[in-house]
Amino acid sequence: MSNETFSAAIFIVTSILVAVVLANALFPAVVKSVQSSELSSDSLTGQLNTQLSLSETVFYNSGDDSHLFFYLKNTGRDGIPSNAFNLSETYIGNTGAIFPITVKVGDTVSDIVSVSTSYYTSTGSKTGDRLEKGEILCIHVTAPKDLVKVNSGDKVYFSMTLPNRYTLSQTFTVK
Repeated sequence: MSNETFSAAIFIVTSILVAVVLANALFPAVVKSVQSSELSSDSLTGQLNTQLSLSETVFYNSGDDSHLFFYLKNTGRDGIPSNAFNLSETYIGNTGAIFPITVKVGDTVSDIVSVSTSYYTSTGSKTGDRLEKGEILCIHVTAPKDLVKVNSGDKVYFSMTLPNRYTLSQTFTVK
């Protein structure tokens, strides 16, 4: 009888050790899976709550330069931090001649192409480091006429992808 008790005790201890080893092996994988699904959920929520609309565009030539103004209104649920615009992938240009621009909110980029941006509320006052719901981001691009043509009938392309993968793109015909 003591052999049976001893065998049963060894079996129980071995079972507990196997269970602990399996739990330690599976627990990190389960935690990582849950964290990954939480990140995906947060990313999807961010995309759903982000909404921009091009409320106005203005194109004109001045001297040797083309001037392009894009007014983006935040029509989504959440405010958009300025670093989202700073990290965005933004492209502009005529059909077949599209080039990237760097949108640095509050800065002017000096190069062949200059980009200046600023926030506006409906009252015209500038806000802090977020584009809140209802506010407008003005992007002013100055480029040489031979790089971007804004004559009557020309097509101008604008595309912006924010870090949360929200994309706004549109093609305009200059009047």
